[in-house]
This record gives sequence, structure tokens and C-alpha cells, in this order.
Amino acid sequence: MSFVPRGLQLSSIYEVAAPSQDASSTSSSPQPQIIIPKRKKRDELSILKALDHTVKMNPRTAHYMYHDDPFMLPVQINNRRNYAAAKSAGRKAAQHVAKTYPQFLEVNPFSSWFDLQPVLKAFTPQVQFLHSSDTVDGLRERIDSRACESAYINYQLLNEKGEEIPNDVKLALFDLLCCYNSEDPKKSMYPEEKYIFHEGLSKEQKSEVMRRVFVKTWKDKGPAEEIFAATEKPSHRMYNSLLRGRVK
Repeated sequence: MSFVPRGLQLSSIYEVAAPSQDASSTSSSPQPQIIIPKRKKRDELSILKALDHTVKMNPRTAHYMYHDDPFMLPVQINNRRNYAAAKSAGRKAAQHVAKTYPQFLEVNPFSSWFDLQPVLKAFTPQVQFLHSSDTVDGLRERIDSRACESAYINYQLLNEKGEEIPNDVKLALFDLLCCYNSEDPKKSMYPEEKYIFHEGLSKEQKSEVMRRVFVKTWKDKGPAEEIFAATEKPSHRMYNSLLRGRVK
């Protein structure tokens, strides 16, 4: 066992010799390079767009509305129309019951199992309005229920009484009138009805139907424009709502 005197460094006793490397071999070996790729902008639909390029539609499969029961897929055209018509008739029957007997649908029988949240007042059966049509609370209630015509009548009654309407309520009413063109929301055709209607049309008839769709429906000098003209200093939100309503 060798004795190392105090104060001597180990480096003076043990010499660490690094392995010698040839300069030519060092220069000839490729140097690793790190390449950082450019950042790609992605949005919420990037994954769906990528899947759309990989998954193609099968033209031989049945329409999506017939996939509820794959063992009873209709094959003939008449059976397809009957299936679609029956499905649409069932929805209309349910809406008729909800509109005729709304008092029986006020209580959720499955509240102990699950709670329907959020509660959309526009889609719940409306028995009657709780507030009168000449109050601000009544105006809020009609706006939440998407009753455009009743809400505008309520707005006119408040103006005749000289009652001040809060700015947020006025903006909500203006947004509602611009969205639905100052009319109550109309019941459009169900997808099953559209499928039945377009199935028997020729290409010329389908193009004529599409041409009729793109027709100006905005009401000039209607309730929405009257509220906009009566406002002393319209905000950016009112300009935005008015433009969006005109281009719908």
C-alpha cells in the first residue's frame, strides 16, 4: 500500500492521459445536427380534417337515419320512405303532446336519477308566462323563451309607459330580433322529411329549390332596425348583430 504525503494532489501522482484522436478521423465523421421543424397552426377541426382525408364514405351503405336497427334496414325505396315518414311523424306527435298538455311535463320524473342541466327554457313546455307583458321581468322571460313577437310588444308597452329598460335587456332583445328576423322561430323540416322531399326530385328541380333558398328575407325597417335607429349611440355589439342578421 503506497503512502501519500499530506498536501500532495492526486493529480501529481496519477496522470490521467486522454486517448489521442486522429484529426483526420474527427473531420471526416458527420456532425449531428438538430433540425427544429416549423410550427403548424392547428385548430379544433384539425383531427376531423385529417380523418376526412383517410376515411372515405361508402356509397353502398344505407343512410345514417336507418342505422338505429341494422337488422331491419329498408332495402326498397318505398320502405325507406315509410321508415323516414314514421320517424318524422313520431317526433311531430311528441311535440304535439308537449304543446297540448304542457302541464303534465312540468315535473321531471327522472330527477332522482339525473338532472337536466342546463335547463333551456326555449325547449321546455311553456304553460304561460309568469310575468305580465308590461314589466321588465316579463321582457326578460319572453327573451329567454325566444318569443320574438311577444318580446317586441312588451318592449313597446314599456316605452309607452316611459319605463327605463336596462341596457343588457335591450341588447338581448336586439340580438334576438336580429337572429330570427323579428319573427318567432319557425319549425323547419326534419332531416327525414328533407330526405323524402329531395329523393324524388331531379337535378333541375333540386337546383331550383336551392335557388329559392338564397332569397332575401330580411325585413327592411322592421323592429330590429327601429330599435337600432332609436338608439342614440349604437354599440359595437349592435352593429355586429345587425350585420350578422342581414347576411343570414
